[in-house]
Amino acid sequence: MCWNLDAPAAVQEKILVLCARHLAPAGVAYVSYNTLPGWRMRGMLRDILLYHTRGLQEPAERVQAARDLLANLEPALAGLDAYSARYLRYEAEHLLQAHPSYLFHEYLESVNEPMLFTEFMARAGRHGLQYLCEADLQSMFASTLGDAAVTLIERFEDVVEQEQYIDFLRNRNFRQTLLCRADQALERDITLDRLDGLALFSNLSPPKKVDLRRNKEAPFRSPDGTRYPASHPLTKAALTRLAEAYPDALPFDRVAAEAQRLVSAVDAPAFLDQLDALRGELFSLYANQAIGLHPQARRVFHAIPEQPRATALARAQADGDHLATAWHATLRIDNFARLLVSYLDGTRTPDQLTTQLVADVLSGALAVPGEPVPNRDKLTAQVAANARRLLDVFARQGLLEPVHPQHELYR
Repeated sequence: MCWNLDAPAAVQEKILVLCARHLAPAGVAYVSYNTLPGWRMRGMLRDILLYHTRGLQEPAERVQAARDLLANLEPALAGLDAYSARYLRYEAEHLLQAHPSYLFHEYLESVNEPMLFTEFMARAGRHGLQYLCEADLQSMFASTLGDAAVTLIERFEDVVEQEQYIDFLRNRNFRQTLLCRADQALERDITLDRLDGLALFSNLSPPKKVDLRRNKEAPFRSPDGTRYPASHPLTKAALTRLAEAYPDALPFDRVAAEAQRLVSAVDAPAFLDQLDALRGELFSLYANQAIGLHPQARRVFHAIPEQPRATALARAQADGDHLATAWHATLRIDNFARLLVSYLDGTRTPDQLTTQLVADVLSGALAVPGEPVPNRDKLTAQVAANARRLLDVFARQGLLEPVHPQHELYR
């Protein structure tokens, strides 16, 4: 179950009632909500925007007026060095890049009632629910805040109290909390051998040269460019193999065996049996949402058929600004990609897709960056290259499907 608590108090209570009523014995409810004390800083900007849009009624007008003010706040605050001014500049820049729906929902709606984590859990407890963990797992580790923070947090035995003080130290403004039924026994100690029965997937790109002979840090990068270091040869080998297999999820024992094979091939026998080091680094990457875990191995279609077809979900989302990938990540799309997805119905070859998109450009139905439009041959080459690049991206993200499901078209 998945809910959002930025709603009037009566609605919030009903959400928790529904969670308690409909959760299966081992079910999990996801509830996101703004938290104190961190949201008090954002509340400052909310107050400004609510005041600025007070005389407007239409949502579109309010959003446009808010964006106009945000665009003028940055230069107006540029000469001020106060922390509040720096924070407002940062938030203004962030909101100008965010989707208008986020701006409206978080800052312009009439109700937005952040709360302390302990307050939320008290309310959840009254409905027979208990704290499981956060969807953002790494945020639960006090060790990321330093030794002094760990000393403070360890003074409290109750996990809810510990989480509350972590919020104080982080000045946290948002939570993605997982709840379960209060009658379920929980095992909170995390042992690394839990990985052994799970499958892993990863879209981290390895560096051009991966050193499997030494325990030396190497940067692996996510699609958005975020750098995630890995040091142990087995880990570097495992991530390299997972990148090759993505979006498939491979069982841990297979990943470990293939990592050992790769390390053995470079004649580094000292590392072959250090599976706990592999488990430790992989768990750290999972906690930082750099790799994913799945209950079982999963094979995802990721070929490009002769006549590519997008999944029904991707085609349904083609009118928006993002697509949901096979692993529920967000893939942002522009007008070119949006139109391409709409044509991926399994009736056109890549050459036919190119012909259609070129016709759209020439008719004015699709604008391309740069003026003027290049001659037809050059335009065709550019469109073909861009379409092919996007088809590769769509395939890697599990957004295509076989036209004839009975055929084995997996790479």
